[in-house]
Amino acid sequence: MEAKEAVLKIPYTHQHIPDILDHYEQFGFAILSGINGNIIDYFHRKIFEISGLTIKKIQESGTGARTLLTPEMRKQLARVPIQDDIRNTLFAEFRPLLLELIGPVVHASRDFHVQIKGGRESDYILQGYFEDNKEVEAPYGFHQDFPAGRVTTTPSMVIVWIPLNTCDFAALQLYPKSHKEGLFCNRWIRPGSAGLERLGTVIDILPEVGNVLIFNAMLLHASQIGPRKRVSCDLRFFPFCGVLDSAPSMIADEPLRYIQKRMDQVHGDTLKAPLWETMAYLGHPLPEKEAPKHSVLHWPRYLDRLIHSDQEGADHSLRMLVNEELGFEKQQTFLEKYSRTHLEPKPYAALLPKLAAESRKQCENLLLRNGLRV
Repeated sequence: MEAKEAVLKIPYTHQHIPDILDHYEQFGFAILSGINGNIIDYFHRKIFEISGLTIKKIQESGTGARTLLTPEMRKQLARVPIQDDIRNTLFAEFRPLLLELIGPVVHASRDFHVQIKGGRESDYILQGYFEDNKEVEAPYGFHQDFPAGRVTTTPSMVIVWIPLNTCDFAALQLYPKSHKEGLFCNRWIRPGSAGLERLGTVIDILPEVGNVLIFNAMLLHASQIGPRKRVSCDLRFFPFCGVLDSAPSMIADEPLRYIQKRMDQVHGDTLKAPLWETMAYLGHPLPEKEAPKHSVLHWPRYLDRLIHSDQEGADHSLRMLVNEELGFEKQQTFLEKYSRTHLEPKPYAALLPKLAAESRKQCENLLLRNGLRV
């Protein structure tokens, strides 16, 4: 019964945003129906511009060896720059949801990834991305997007996965509620591997044009082999992230005031975490609440202690986030992985002029203590 409840499609309307948030908090993802068709058309055009292939032609090509795309096509499709016109359309479409999902200051990914999945089981990618960009066509093993990234971002990242063709087979698999299990998947996991059963029952997502899957960066998910090629693209949105070398967009005035008001309305750790992260990055004191083991709230606590030069406290918070009990990773893996986390000037330079005077001064003092001038 719970699996059926998890794959419920929720209409993407303003009145359904509370339902989307509740589902995202509980399961780590939500399927939204009724997305702006202009967004789908844009991605179809970009794929055709790069490859000369229509979605229909791709579907008809079969699922044999990866010969559909040239290496140069794969390289371009692996990272397609997001131009201002579609960026504005995306913000117009998703702004009301992003505001309540991750907060008043948002980074959007600079590019989107096209995926034309149709490889064989032997093609499963289990080590992240490759220089030849074969991830465009080869299936992914199970992974969490936050530790899978090349650079440190945030476990509160929201992935927007957009199917560009409709499939009657399971083209994506995920473990509902695995986003609440902490950090546990630095090495990717082959489907069917021992230990996955500890995460419950995997569910299948059938792509359908007009629907969009949003999911949390801590949710364990993988590609699924099917009889035809699945075409999709994905975008990423982040709360204010002081370690990203990009300028964020302000989607609400006076961010700290908005966060303080929103904190009174949010109860789950998944929705609280991006608000806590923004507070930590701006040098604002975090709530005293003690988070349970493996809670994502240990990440903003880690950041807060790190940028206040409390390395011992930061390490403790990160250990609390890592889940060794599942048997996939050790705490030391992530202590080493995130040991070089440091602040970047670009996000602060964009945000500081928009902060109230007291908040700006507090943040500037934090940056000075970290040797950063903006």
